[in-house]
Amino acid sequence: MAMLFLGNTPVVQVGDSELIKQILVKDFYKFVNRTPVSNAKHPILCASVGSANGDEWRRLRSIVSPTFTSAKMKRLYPLVGQSVNALIDVMDTYAKRGNGVEVRQMYGSYIMDVIANCAYGIKINAFKDPNDPFVMNAKLVINQSFVKLFCNLLLREFVLNVLNLLSMKLLFNSSEDYNVDENDILESHHVTEGGDELAVDKNILDRNHANKKLTENEIIAQAFNFFLAGYETTRSILSFCTYKLALNPRAQHKLYEEVVSAVDSDGQIEYEVLVRLPKLDAILSETLRLYSSGTVIKRKASEEIKLGDTGITLEKGMALNITAYAMYHSDEYFPNAEAFIPERFLPENRHQILPYTYLPFGNCVSMRFALLLPKLVLAHVIRRFRFVWTSQTDVPLVLNKFIRLKSPKSMIVGIESRD
Repeated sequence: MAMLFLGNTPVVQVGDSELIKQILVKDFYKFVNRTPVSNAKHPILCASVGSANGDEWRRLRSIVSPTFTSAKMKRLYPLVGQSVNALIDVMDTYAKRGNGVEVRQMYGSYIMDVIANCAYGIKINAFKDPNDPFVMNAKLVINQSFVKLFCNLLLREFVLNVLNLLSMKLLFNSSEDYNVDENDILESHHVTEGGDELAVDKNILDRNHANKKLTENEIIAQAFNFFLAGYETTRSILSFCTYKLALNPRAQHKLYEEVVSAVDSDGQIEYEVLVRLPKLDAILSETLRLYSSGTVIKRKASEEIKLGDTGITLEKGMALNITAYAMYHSDEYFPNAEAFIPERFLPENRHQILPYTYLPFGNCVSMRFALLLPKLVLAHVIRRFRFVWTSQTDVPLVLNKFIRLKSPKSMIVGIESRD
């Protein structure tokens, strides 16, 4: 544990598993608030479940959570599959050309299709029509300049107004019960330890809120947050996973064997089968560990609280960071931490991972959807294509500097047809 200052604001850094359990489970109700990612305030941007605090967060989370249960994911399964078919057609063209492929761009179009179809009910084809209005406006959001993003993080709102840097404002013109089922618990190792943590989450959210309807601004906020959080995170998972498979043909072959054995007589993979494929899950888990989309999990104390037996008391409103990236790359928690070893996440080995040292999604409400997309893609793609490294493949990757999400300057791999 350590203390650092962001400007004149103290921030406690936590990387101890017992303290993390206290923060995310035992005393979670005291840490539901997040440190804001921007000093700017906006009636829509601040109304998302990822930005709200206190009782407002609980209300929004209780409304949004039922959207992402395993039962709902199963209903979305065919829609996601439609976009996968379009991706396979494009990959077939790449394989015939025999050139290296920039996988981030390729997967970006796929994710764009899925989000438009599943979240907004809009049919697009980002592969064939890059000038589609949805695609063009989405790219305006994704390609925000670093200067504007940096200023939004550091400068106070009145300064941003003076400099006309509240660019995100230009993007806008202006219930069911939450039940935990078997598949929710099955995938819960991506969040914390298991069913107990889901029960804590349910207990926090299982309160009677007088207002269980979303306002128009809140609906727009959740839709925007879903796109902003889902696009780059999912594209990153798929791209890094493809890269690692290209460099690890043995792991790729094992995945191929597992997927082929899971295909039914109609050439399909049922949802219940897909989410239980151990090697597929292990490969994604190891990729998420090595290339986590976030470096820290930010929280803020809603009241004064003692941190375990450290002798440290957090004052109300004090910021706290769980140092996720540091834990994932620590040999203490993950032996030979810089190596790609998917076997550490296989069911028979997972017990060796210290609880609360692997938190790639924090307590993200859309975790199951974020996992469904890459699992379905890899399961279908690996049956038809083989990923290989080429003379254009950077080994190791050269990463962009000053970017919160790990972003390589180039990620090119070769694609070969298995036919």
